[in-house]
Amino acid sequence: MFLKAYNEMIKTKDHLITNLIEAVSKALDTSSLDKQIEALPNELKDMNKEFELLVKMNTTTQQDQTIWRKKYAELEDIYKNKEAELNSLIIKKNEIKLKVNKFNIFIETLKKGELITDFDEAIFNFNLEKAIAHKDKSITFKFYSGFETTVKAEE
Repeated sequence: MFLKAYNEMIKTKDHLITNLIEAVSKALDTSSLDKQIEALPNELKDMNKEFELLVKMNTTTQQDQTIWRKKYAELEDIYKNKEAELNSLIIKKNEIKLKVNKFNIFIETLKKGELITDFDEAIFNFNLEKAIAHKDKSITFKFYSGFETTVKAEE
C-alpha cells in the first residue's frame, strides 16, 4: 500500500515541488528577523552611550545616589532584555536556516525520486510523516512533502 501511495506522489512530483517551494519560501522567510537583528545592535550601542552619559553625570555633578542607582538599574534591565531578544532572534534565524537546509535536501531527494517496485525502508522513513489506518482497511498516507493519499487494501 505504501508503494502505491509513494508512486502516486512521485507521479505528481513536479507540481508538488513547485507548490512546496512557494509555500516554504513564504513560511521560512527571514527578512523580518533580519531587520530586527540588524536594528538591535544599533539600539544596544545607543544604550551604551546612555550608560556612559549616566556615569559621567554621576561623576561630574552631585546626584542622589538612590535615584541614580534606580535609573542605572532600569537602563541595565532594558539593555539585558534587548541583548536576550537579539540572541533569541539569532537562534530563531539559525533554526530556520537549518529547516531550509533540510527542506532543500528533501526537495533534491524528491526531484530524484523514481517509481519504486520494492519496499525500501529508507524511502519509507525519510518521506512518510504518518500513516492512518481506517476501519475499511484503507490507509491514509501523509508525506512530509504535504502530499496525502488514501489507498484501499486489495482483496
